Amino acid sequence: MNDKELADRIVALGALHYAPAYAMNSEYWQIPDTNTCFGKAGQAVRDWRVAGALMEKLLDKQDVRMAMQILDSTTRLVHIVGQADGQSESLPRAINEACVEALDD
Repeated sequence: MNDKELADRIVALGALHYAPAYAMNSEYWQIPDTNTCFGKAGQAVRDWRVAGALMEKLLDKQDVRMAMQILDSTTRLVHIVGQADGQSESLPRAINEACVEALDD
C-alpha cells in the first residue's frame, strides 16, 4: 500500500487526524492532542510517534504477543537490509503497516 493509503488507514484507527484547518491546497495530518502536523502522508507514516500510538492501540487490545511479534519482525527486517542502526525511516513505516494489518483483523 502507498503512503496515502496507509495514512488513511491510520486515521481510521484514530492514531492520526486530518487537520483541514492547516491545509490550503493539500491534506495535512495531525497527531491527536498535539500540535504536530505533517504536510505529506510519507512524513506521517514514517514518524515514530505515530508508530508508538499504533503500538499502544495494540496493547489496549491486550495483544501484547502481537505487538512483540511486530517489533521483532520489523527489527529483524531492518537488520537484514543492512540498516542495523535503527535510524532508518523505513522502520516506523513498517511498524505502522504491520500494526494497521493487525488492528484491522
